[in-house]
Amino acid sequence: MAKKIVEGLWDCQFCDTKGIRGSIRECPGCGKPRGDGVKFYLPSDYRTRAGVQLTSEEKLPDWQCEFCGSYNKGTDLKCTRCEAPKEGQNYFELHKEVKESTYSATHVNTNWKCHYCGAENPKEVNICKNCGAEKGSEKKKAAPKKKDNRPWPLRHPVLTALAAVFILIVIISILNNKKHDFVAESFRWETTVEVEEYKTVRESGWSVPSGGRVVYTRQEVHHYTKNTHETETITDDASYTAKGSGSLEKTNPTAYESSYDPFLLKVYADDLGNGYFEVDDGGGSYDSGGDTKKSEPVYATKYYYDIERWVVTRKETAAGEDQAPYEPEVSLGENERKGDVKVIYSVYASKDGKEPKFYYLSEEDFFSLSPGESFQASGLGSQITVKR
Repeated sequence: MAKKIVEGLWDCQFCDTKGIRGSIRECPGCGKPRGDGVKFYLPSDYRTRAGVQLTSEEKLPDWQCEFCGSYNKGTDLKCTRCEAPKEGQNYFELHKEVKESTYSATHVNTNWKCHYCGAENPKEVNICKNCGAEKGSEKKKAAPKKKDNRPWPLRHPVLTALAAVFILIVIISILNNKKHDFVAESFRWETTVEVEEYKTVRESGWSVPSGGRVVYTRQEVHHYTKNTHETETITDDASYTAKGSGSLEKTNPTAYESSYDPFLLKVYADDLGNGYFEVDDGGGSYDSGGDTKKSEPVYATKYYYDIERWVVTRKETAAGEDQAPYEPEVSLGENERKGDVKVIYSVYASKDGKEPKFYYLSEEDFFSLSPGESFQASGLGSQITVKR
């Protein structure tokens, strides 16, 4: 099947606005930018949508600045907020909660289990390869327990995994608390004041909240029906495609269908990590021995309504290279108010005699230091804590 690029959707984690287009980077409801908690998903009608054209650069996933935590486009070579170079984690490194699996008709489990020793045997043999018992014979006596000669980590994988996690936590803790020698050269601060406006915004949902005024309604896919053979129900606007045989090797599944039916394939769509998906143009059914079955869509009324919300419409900033931060002057218009105020504190310092660079500090540490002062601090990356 031909592939096409489809614009996805995302939901705001701050004001719960749903179905925001993937190309929009700030929530139209509250003005907050999408952050590292964003999860993109396909629109329910993606099969009928025409594909969009993206260059190879535009297909790059978003990335998170490791200095200030801002989220940036894949085409940005430096952070749009603090101008740090592109070195942070990309979308897929931040979202590794990915389920990967495939099914095919060749995976049918027809092995038989021995009543004596519990060993699995191929369907072609009638004698247990482990203890010699006949296939289908009743258990008459307990078979001697076979000694497991595998290495301890293979015999106890859960304990091994827990031990590895514990060791990793200890190592990170040691590195995070290791003291380094710094020399402060100068300081920098930046204050940002959000200005909010009480205005009318357009939202959508399966119900209308108090104060909402319905503009129009539309019948849309709410979820998909449950297939036979213990098929998992597909909900939350998850869209998918399916093939009759073979395995799918997609790297970033965003929608899938699981089943105990060995003829049913799990199906994936490639999340590009920037609000777009690369999907197969078609699908929706699977081959089960010649009978084509479908996960049928269930439609419901979706409401599109207008409602009044406080929305971040602009930001006022002030910055300086001293230790006297202040808020910028904000002139408020009609239906406006001052929102969140954020201050970023940093020190330009050399670490262990190396070339100086900017490190982020807490407010307390920022005001406790002086230019030219030597101090000890610990931390990973660019965020440090002064040791007293």
